[in-house]
Amino acid sequence: MIFCCQPRFTFHRLLALFVVAALCSSSALADTLGLVIHSQVHETLADGALAAHYRLSFQGENPFGRCQDIQVFWRPGSVFRPGSAWFPLPARCDAESCGVTIRVDGMVFLTLLAQVRCAGVLYQAQTIDSLHAVNAKAKNGAAPLPLAEAPVAVRPALALVPAPSHYFPQTGMTFSFHYQEAADGLDTATNDGTALVGAIDERGDFQFTPSHDESLNRRGFEATSERIIQVSERRPGGPVSTFTLNVHRSRDAFLHRKSGIMLFIGVALASAALVFFLKKQSWRR
Repeated sequence: MIFCCQPRFTFHRLLALFVVAALCSSSALADTLGLVIHSQVHETLADGALAAHYRLSFQGENPFGRCQDIQVFWRPGSVFRPGSAWFPLPARCDAESCGVTIRVDGMVFLTLLAQVRCAGVLYQAQTIDSLHAVNAKAKNGAAPLPLAEAPVAVRPALALVPAPSHYFPQTGMTFSFHYQEAADGLDTATNDGTALVGAIDERGDFQFTPSHDESLNRRGFEATSERIIQVSERRPGGPVSTFTLNVHRSRDAFLHRKSGIMLFIGVALASAALVFFLKKQSWRR
């Protein structure tokens, strides 16, 4: 009896240690994240244009007060033809945080990039977003975007490989990334503990599939969950990159397919039986 119970006890202990280690790993990432872009509530203005608000966060005490050259850029385009030009954006910063607002007319799929140099290390953060204004210009077709500044030459170290499905990011969807800089070694992490598929190969390619979250089903169609990927070079002082994905609930992951198929087959059989019965009655007449 003692021999039978001992392995079970050891298994539960190992399982508990594994869970604790996973939680510690997740919290460690939260404590070491560099620059991160967070999407805030977007608002429709009086003229029908859309004002999209974003917040920049940085771990550490008084981080933005110690950092230099805080820059923000955005790249407008569409999911079918991503933009290629980056345009500067003004950022409202204090010692603790920075805020950015983008005003758009019409529909646009954008990539937002922020970078800052702190203690000799370059931190970069990105996110994607689909914006749709409801003003008259949007209804009459594509409207010119208010690009007051000239494009600038900027190259993020981490790039998301474009795909049409990105207009509505979902849990369970696979996102492909490419690290564009030469590096001797890279460390990767995610804020939800999801492992990157295939890790980073010699070409700098890897994939990330956000895990499903059933709580999104209860929060509604527009609810999102913030998933953050971090890639950092192992050499001292190497750049640190993050990419934020605001994913919606999966459209089909939690559908009861088996029950639906059985119901469809049952209805089809019942309909066929009813048709056969009515035809049989008409033949008898």
